[in-house]
Amino acid sequence: MFSAKEILELGAWEADKVFPGNESAVRKAYRDLAKHWHPDVNRDPLASRVLAHLTFLRDALVKKRPSASVSNERIYDGVDGVKIKFKYLRKRSGEAGEVLIGRRSIAYEMPADFADLAENERAVISGFRFADDGMKEHMQHFLPKIEKSVRTADKVVTIMARPDDCVLLPDLIDFYGGRIPPEHVAWIVSRLENIVCYLEWLQISHGAISPSNILVCPEKHTVVLVGGWGFATRFGSLPLAVPERTLSKVPALAVADVVASVATDLHLVRATAQDALGPSKGGLMMDRTIPEPVARWLLLPPRAGAVADYESWGRSLTEAWGARRFVKMDADPRKIYAN
Repeated sequence: MFSAKEILELGAWEADKVFPGNESAVRKAYRDLAKHWHPDVNRDPLASRVLAHLTFLRDALVKKRPSASVSNERIYDGVDGVKIKFKYLRKRSGEAGEVLIGRRSIAYEMPADFADLAENERAVISGFRFADDGMKEHMQHFLPKIEKSVRTADKVVTIMARPDDCVLLPDLIDFYGGRIPPEHVAWIVSRLENIVCYLEWLQISHGAISPSNILVCPEKHTVVLVGGWGFATRFGSLPLAVPERTLSKVPALAVADVVASVATDLHLVRATAQDALGPSKGGLMMDRTIPEPVARWLLLPPRAGAVADYESWGRSLTEAWGARRFVKMDADPRKIYAN
């Protein structure tokens, strides 16, 4: 019998370790394990997470998810005569279209009607500035790098760099069976808060912080806010457009004449953290796997200003886990995208 920790550390490609045999054997083993780990009968605080991960592992075998090693290809015929071929391993839905994850690149597609968003994206990214070389050296690891862009008859496509040691956040959430451990969500939030502090210095609201726009680099404990920059807006200005997800998390933006501010991004960081933590039975404050100071911070409104908010997050982390320490994340993006 595997322990809770051993089960939660298994990736999709290792599902046969806990479910050996043919499909019939897999289903029987799942039924037996589900009975054992059901939270109504198992008092282990990780029981609900283990059950969800067992379901994920079973589905990886029984439903025979398409192999990510089989590349699909998109061919973009640009209106300017340029043709781009893009091979991808995974496909996701984004704020304004599809997100295609390649081996060393990531493509964001939008309908041709959104050409103004694509133009805004290029302008914002090319306009990144820094107070000094130290800030530039620090921030360049968190910011996107455009490799190519193309406009076809029906799409506008921006292709960004994707370091092969980084995984798109929804794929990382899937790897963990729908629920990333809180100690890892903690450093992801820290990196996002750091980015928002930089954006506040720039006087820009990103406006679309969400899992589909975030690359996570487990080994280096860093993230890249790679997508969604077409929605970025200078503070005090009206947004060019607002994603539906942002409106659902920050309803005040639906009110006429509400201008961009740092508060939007701070709300979206909290929403993204809750997405990464997955569903909690009874809510965050009732979930004993999430330290109470962390749950409380995620549920309370942001502080006035990114720096103050980041500082309050740091205090919550210390209250939750004590002195800062490095917790290794056993997730290899190369393996995640190899199966």
